[in-house]
Formats: sequence, C-alpha cells, structure tokens
Amino acid sequence: MHSEIVNSEYKITAVDHWSRCRKLLDEATDFSQVLYAALELRFCIERLCFQYLVLLTHRTRDLSKSELKLYEPKKLFQAVYKEAPYFPKLVDVLNANFEVGGASYRVVCPDVDWLQKTHGKLGQYLHAQKEVLSAQERQGVVDFIDCSLQRVYSYLPQANVSEWQDHTESIFAKYVEGIIDKAQMKRMLEIANIPHHMFNKPRWP
Repeated sequence: MHSEIVNSEYKITAVDHWSRCRKLLDEATDFSQVLYAALELRFCIERLCFQYLVLLTHRTRDLSKSELKLYEPKKLFQAVYKEAPYFPKLVDVLNANFEVGGASYRVVCPDVDWLQKTHGKLGQYLHAQKEVLSAQERQGVVDFIDCSLQRVYSYLPQANVSEWQDHTESIFAKYVEGIIDKAQMKRMLEIANIPHHMFNKPRWP
C-alpha cells in the first residue's frame, strides 16, 4: 500500500533538510505545515553539527555509540573540539586551500550558542499546543523559522575535501603549532600549487 513511500530515496544531509524546510514554508497553506517546517529545520541543525564531527573523524576512525547518539549542537561541538581542538585553524586551512584552488565556496565556523538556542526554540513548537496560537503568534513562528533558515544557510557545506596531500599535512601541522602564521600558511599553499581537482562538491554523509 505504501511501497512507493518506503522505497523512495530519503536524503538526510543538512542541505536536504534545509531544502525541505524551505519548500514547506514557501508552500504552506495552513499552520500545521509550518510546524513540519520547524521539524525539518531542527533536523537540519542537528545534521549540520553532526557532519562537522564526521568530517573530522572519517579518515581515522568510526564514531562511537555515544557519539552517534548526540543531537544537541553544543554537545556535538564539544565532541568536535575534543577530536580537534585546532578546529578553527583547520577551517582556515580549508578555506585557504579553496582560495588557492580558485574556488568561491568556503567552510564556516558556526555560532554554536546560536544554533543551540535556535534548536531549543524550534523544539518548543513540536509539542502539542495547550492553547490555540493567535494569528500574531503564528506569524511570529513563521518569521522566526524564515529568519533562522537564512542564517543556517550560511553554515551549510558548500564543499568538502576529498584528500590531503603530504605537503598539505605538513603546512597544516606548522600552522597548528604556531610555527607559521595565517599569511605564511596561505603563501606556502600557493607555492605548493595545490590542484583544484582535490576539491569536490558536497559529499557529506
């Protein structure tokens, strides 16, 4: 009876959840669809934070059972910084790589406190309402989701690194250890002439 539904592909990247939220909000004809948009945006935030953790660990190890159970932004990023205390510097190197390779996309360090707060507020919309919201209150929910969607979009992955070359690892290590500064790191990448083909469009799990 529901074979078409269960056999269809259900994509779960942060980008997919964001797109479904945008579509639900844009095409909503009643407030229940707005609440489903809130659910998709909450999923988007959870998946976005999870993908950063996957990005940092996929080449070295599998995620633990406790890590797979994490869903709150703050706890996921605690795991990110535990895995990679140098995370902001990693983002610097990734973006310098993209710039050297001529790519326009960038990786962004998200505002974790804002993600945590937004994730929590969206969760409040997903409980059964004790009283019917007024038209003004419903408009406030729509505006909040719409505004949050725009900000989350700036954090969505525009690219991923498929591989690190030996000289990239060496430059990154020197940057993390403070042997070279940001400008020197970028100059060394330019000299190394890293080819653009090492960058792929999004392949987040």
